[in-house]
Amino acid sequence: MFHLTLENRLESLREGLLPRGGLQLTTDQARWAEKTDTKRPEWIKGLNISRARAVYAYADLDTAKRIASKNTSEESAGQKMVVLSIDVDPDKVVVCDSWTLQDVYNGEDYWNTALTLDAFRRYFDVIHTEHGLSCEINEAGRGQAPFAVYLEPEVLLAGRIEPSRLEVVFTSEYPIKPTVKW
Repeated sequence: MFHLTLENRLESLREGLLPRGGLQLTTDQARWAEKTDTKRPEWIKGLNISRARAVYAYADLDTAKRIASKNTSEESAGQKMVVLSIDVDPDKVVVCDSWTLQDVYNGEDYWNTALTLDAFRRYFDVIHTEHGLSCEINEAGRGQAPFAVYLEPEVLLAGRIEPSRLEVVFTSEYPIKPTVKW
């Protein structure tokens, strides 16, 4: 799995990768996370995963690189984006579709999309097109997964990630755009 950060934050990773980089949630973010987290199924609670205390990542390197590319520019000055590979047990991290976090949905809808990373990798094909990302169920996943398509898959990991499990695998060619808040 792959996490995006800025190169000036690499030094702080000596302590490990913390949820939200160690920053507190805003009041609105905390309220939203609490509303969503109260709907977690028991198996996700058992993994100690919650939106409020998760480290977020992408299931594949190509997606992380594409997001870095869209958020950087040759005309920009400043920090480059860095992709970290995270060594995980794919049965102890969860993939959910963040598209279901829109106002018309509720936390239960979000957690109903949850699969382990192992199941997501076995049951879905990640397809990159000129219009974005599509994660479509494959033959092995038919009848096994709760949905046929994930529009905005995100991987959630519990708590602090030890530095020994992190490796820089990509650095963007250009710095992050000044309009992007990362």
